[in-house]
Amino acid sequence: MEKWVVRITPSGTIETLYTDKLPLLDLGEPEIHRVTQVEFSNEEKVWVATEIATGKVIAKSPSREECIRKEREYIFGKWANESR
Repeated sequence: MEKWVVRITPSGTIETLYTDKLPLLDLGEPEIHRVTQVEFSNEEKVWVATEIATGKVIAKSPSREECIRKEREYIFGKWANESR
């Protein structure tokens, strides 16, 4: 089973990575911000996930699905470290 992280801030804001698997749009008016970018590198012949705010490459894989899985792991891990 796939692990998914949902954060609720002290102000009551719900934060998570978007997925069609959760009915997030049913919870109210969403405010969506892109945190990462996943693009294919023609030079390296792999998918590359980059954190937009820092420009840091957070995942690479020849498989887009695997790159996105690694991207999720990175973001969820980062959130876990921020809450400590």
